[in-house]
Amino acid sequence: MDIVIAPPFTALHAAAEAARNSSVCIAAQDLYWEREGAFTGEVSAMMIAETGAEYVIVGTPSGGRCSERPTRR
Repeated sequence: MDIVIAPPFTALHAAAEAARNSSVCIAAQDLYWEREGAFTGEVSAMMIAETGAEYVIVGTPSGGRCSERPTRR
């Protein structure tokens, strides 16, 4: 790996296909910890893996503060 690119989720699959067999790796910009469910605007690890992305940037500033996310009880 020489370069890691983190496009928006909607472009992950196309980027992973374009980067196949190259020194470029693809990362998602964030992920949501729940495995499934309706969480508007959130992307699970399984959904990211299905795109072909190999990395994730966790805790990006655009993801908001941790206290704003729902907690599991």
